[in-house]
Amino acid sequence: MPAPARSFRRLAGPVLLLALIAIALAGAAAFRIVTRPVFQLSDYPQVACGVPGEGSGRVFHVDPVRGSADGDGSRERPWRDLQGLVDRGLVGERRRHLSSGERLLAAVLHRPERVTSSPREAAVVRGGDVIRLAEGDYGALDLSYLANSRFVTIEAAPGAIARFASLRASGASHFILRRIEIAGDALAEGSGHLRLRL
Repeated sequence: MPAPARSFRRLAGPVLLLALIAIALAGAAAFRIVTRPVFQLSDYPQVACGVPGEGSGRVFHVDPVRGSADGDGSRERPWRDLQGLVDRGLVGERRRHLSSGERLLAAVLHRPERVTSSPREAAVVRGGDVIRLAEGDYGALDLSYLANSRFVTIEAAPGAIARFASLRASGASHFILRRIEIAGDALAEGSGHLRLRL
């Protein structure tokens, strides 16, 4: 084998090793990978949040006993299932979107997550409206990533308590909850779970 080829073979291994080390160091420096990033509140875009006001004057009714899926939300023809309304896109003006890729990228790059939103064209209950709940059990409620321009009030009717097994509201905006009780089944078994009353 010619001398230049032998020299090249001897140098190829160490050069390759140095190149890999340089790439790894550059990658670690670029992404600044740490296990527990700390953000300041000022890092996140702030949304102006108005004061709850009188609203639009529109009141919709939900009754888990005498309501109907075909109801119109009036006192005479209440809806039956609040979560069903949310799932059908009838509650909340916009839905916020956050991809798992964006969530990972935000964590690695130490920056706030970028959230986009899309309008919910079918929404009947919008900012300023009230959803009034009759006494009863409503199961789980998930308002996650729903947003309104003004507050939507979800409240039990006067003298009534609306009971929910669970409540999720991650990323939600402009909702007011009144006279509702959140207590899962575990409470009945005496496990000491907290009962939350709003």
